[in-house]
Amino acid sequence: MSELFSPGDKITQNFDMTIVEKIAEGGMGEVYEAILHGASGFEKRIALKVVRADFASKDIHDTSARELDFLTRLVNEAKLVSNLIHTHIVQIYLLGTLQGFSSGFNGFVAMEYVHGVSLRNLIDKHLFNGKKIPVDIAVYIASRIARALEYAHKFKDRSGRTLGIVHRDVSPTNVLISLDGVVKLSDFGIAKAVNQDFFPGEYIVGKRRYMAPEQAAAGEVDFRADIFSLGILLYEMLCNSLPDRSILPPPISNLRDDLPNSVEFIIEKTLQLNPAMRYSDTSDLAVDLEKVIYEKGYGPTFVTLSEYLRQAFPAMDETQMINSNEEKTILFNSLTPNSFSKNV
Repeated sequence: MSELFSPGDKITQNFDMTIVEKIAEGGMGEVYEAILHGASGFEKRIALKVVRADFASKDIHDTSARELDFLTRLVNEAKLVSNLIHTHIVQIYLLGTLQGFSSGFNGFVAMEYVHGVSLRNLIDKHLFNGKKIPVDIAVYIASRIARALEYAHKFKDRSGRTLGIVHRDVSPTNVLISLDGVVKLSDFGIAKAVNQDFFPGEYIVGKRRYMAPEQAAAGEVDFRADIFSLGILLYEMLCNSLPDRSILPPPISNLRDDLPNSVEFIIEKTLQLNPAMRYSDTSDLAVDLEKVIYEKGYGPTFVTLSEYLRQAFPAMDETQMINSNEEKTILFNSLTPNSFSKNV
């Protein structure tokens, strides 16, 4: 029996998308919730990040650093992350262009849509209410991010070569939590593979408050920079504040009296100024975090997190979310998150 296809055959397939609503906008593009349609009534909910045509068509030498950063990050994200298939990483579906529109928009990236909140939303909610995220919930969230980073750090291409992808922008706005309690790491727009040439490379990218010292100094970075950023994130979840960077690793026991020694150890080890003093493997960090929450035999799961999320945001349900215009603007201008969720 002859095969339907042979290696190298190309399949051209048109697809239809229906725009549901705009989620975010900025000077260089917009993000929409959309429905991707297929045969026999197939539908998939996606997030559509669309770039303005006037930016997409500019000559690279005539484009400002900010504009070029936007374009480079968008394309870099789509190409580098397209094959990262992991429960805790926002998935990229397609990089393409829109035809037949006169609205001045052109290139787009279709990606996973996450119905929920960002970690920034969750931290700010507790800060506003004068409360702190429970230790087991904070450590559980951190453990899921650690597993996502472990996967990216050790990801191999088709030839078996380890790419060593470093996220370089692990921060609360880049962590999404779905209504079902699934933690998703997003915005790999400034991620970089080991030995990858990256243009432009003359300026620092990422959020300084969460950067490892070597990254803030525009030095060479590896996976340990992500480990440092996750340590900052865990500290903020537990303390509702960022650590004093003049005192690293920071004292934490005086800020919260319900912290196990094991959590203090993790924070101290992740926030070492010297990368060599941090965890030498992201999987070791993930294991230590999981030991904290599962040492008694049972601990939080995505179900636990989902229930906690519903309690923290009682107005959130499957059909309606409350939008925050301020948050949407911040998210888009910083290209976070990849999969834009309506915010509560």
